[in-house]
Formats: sequence, C-alpha cells, structure tokens
Amino acid sequence: MLAVGYNKQSRREGNTVEEQKRKVLVEGLEKLAIADRVAVARRLADYLDDGSPADRRGATILIGCLVQDAAVDVRAAIAEAVAANPALPREVALRLAHDVDRVALPILEICKVLTAEDLGKLAHATSEAGRVALARRPDLTGAVRWVLIELGSGPVLVALVENQSTTLAGREAKAILQRTDGLLRSDSQAVLLAMAARGGVDVGLAIRILDRLVARFREVLLEDPANGDAVAAVIADARHHIILRMADTLSDGELEATIAALKGASALNDMVIIAALRAHKRRFIVAALAARAGIPRANVEAVLASGAETALTALYRRCAMAPIHEPAVRHLLLALARDVGCGPDLGEAGA
Repeated sequence: MLAVGYNKQSRREGNTVEEQKRKVLVEGLEKLAIADRVAVARRLADYLDDGSPADRRGATILIGCLVQDAAVDVRAAIAEAVAANPALPREVALRLAHDVDRVALPILEICKVLTAEDLGKLAHATSEAGRVALARRPDLTGAVRWVLIELGSGPVLVALVENQSTTLAGREAKAILQRTDGLLRSDSQAVLLAMAARGGVDVGLAIRILDRLVARFREVLLEDPANGDAVAAVIADARHHIILRMADTLSDGELEATIAALKGASALNDMVIIAALRAHKRRFIVAALAARAGIPRANVEAVLASGAETALTALYRRCAMAPIHEPAVRHLLLALARDVGCGPDLGEAGA
C-alpha cells in the first residue's frame, strides 16, 4: 500500500514539474515578438519526424505550447507547418481542429492523424468553411460523407461532389440531389453543375440532374417578362450543352446507356445531334447516330471513315431527321468525316 501511495505521489510531483516547465516555456515564448514565434512555429515540423529522439520530444513540447499562443498568427503558422506531418500528436491536432477557421482549416483538410470518429464529430462541430475543408479530404468514410450531406450548405456539397478522391455511392448522390431543393438558387445550380461534371452516376439520376438544371435555368429566364419569347430556345440550348458536358465524363458503356435513355425519353432529337456536331463531340455523335439509325456503332464509324457523300446522306436519312435540317447536318457530317483527328473529342470548339 505504501509503495502504491509513493508511486501516486511521484506521478503527481512529476506532473507538477512538467506543468511548471511548460509554464516557464510558454512565458519565455510569449516574450518573443509575434514574428519570431511564427518563425519558430514554421521550423518545428521538421523536428517532429526528422530529428533525434530529444529533438522530437523538444519539438512536441514546443508545439504543445504554441497551440495555446494568444496570437492567431502563431497558431495558424503552427497548424500550416504540421498539418501534413504524420508524427503530429493527435491531441494537438484536435486542439488545432477546434480553433478558429484560419487555424483549423489546414488540419481539417489534410491532417492524417485524425480518426474517422474524430472527423465525424468535427463535421458536426465545425463551421461551414471547416466542412468545406473536410469535404476535400481523400479519406472520407461513408459516415462522414453522410454528415456533410445532411448538414452541408451549397459550397460544402460542391466541394464533396468535386472531390474525385472520394467515392459517392448511388444513394449519396441521390441524397445530394434532394438537398438541392432546400438551397439558395445559386447554390443549387452550383451543386447540380458539379454533379453533371463529375459523371459516374446512373442514367436515371443523370437525367434527373439534367431536368433539375433546366428547371433552374427556366426559373431565372422567366423572371424577366422580356425573355418570354426566347426562353424555349435558350432552355433547349442549355439542355443540349448540359447533355454533351455530362457525356464527356462517361465511359463507352455508360454513354450507350445514356443515349438509349435519351432516345426512350424522346430527348435524342435533331437539335441535340446538331449541337454535338457543332461541338465536335465525336463519341456522342457516333453513339447517337447509331441509336437513331438502329445500326451498330461500327457501321457509323465505317461511314464516317469512308467520307462518301452518298453513304453520309443515306445515314442521315436512316436517322429520320427532319428535312429542314438536312443541309446543315450533311455539311457538318462531311466536315466530321474529313477531319483527320477522328477518334477523341476535339473539345468545345464551335459549341
């Protein structure tokens, strides 16, 4: 019993000594100018994982002191310096992550010593800017993504959708789409455009994203009565642009499924094909013409490769396009057939 009591007493005395040393160290650091403390903070990270054991211990103690500094500049400097360091003590990372945004953001975005449980709690507790930083992390678990989806504003959802390093499951993408209904119009449009650009969603969801985007554009245009006569044309152009932009992100199999869905919804019309021809979206053009003509894509490729005007005319007519569009489409098909860059899309030129 005496031995136990002595050990407890020793630990208490040891803790007191450590606390006293830390207090003296903090007081000594505070006597330095802020610029000097910032300079110290920026140099400490090198000693955490690239110094002797004594250097690492000293650096850890100093960092523990600096995270309590009254000056935000100093705390921000230490956060930026140590955020990516795998040797950073977790308790120090947590303290920095709960600080003001200027200090917390580097830790929230890239610090690897925080656990999935830590990140989930931080997603609940942090600011909007903090959630944006979390949404950019490459190591997000499903649980953390759900918190961000449920609590996130437009900028948070955009950051999450644009984060190609993290997977978005189908139900997560659907939940994000549902969340756009409760956002400001500008935020809703930003999220929908990010979803359209990301790709990788199933065909049904892609069409729903497209419909939401078109609806948002219609709302904006109809606010001004003077736009009334032009709304239909502008909406059609916007729809075509969005369809082609989404198609760029799809694999061949996904593109074929999307083309089939558009055809089934009577949305694979003459104007979207003309828009694709003008924008030189060759993959889309080949898949769309094959679907409209009811022939294999290889046959369309062969017609384009031949460049024969009679074959191109026959292809056009098999697609059952309106006679009024024949001159424009024939001209664009001939231009595409003559293009020696057949293969990958040629970009947005002419869109």
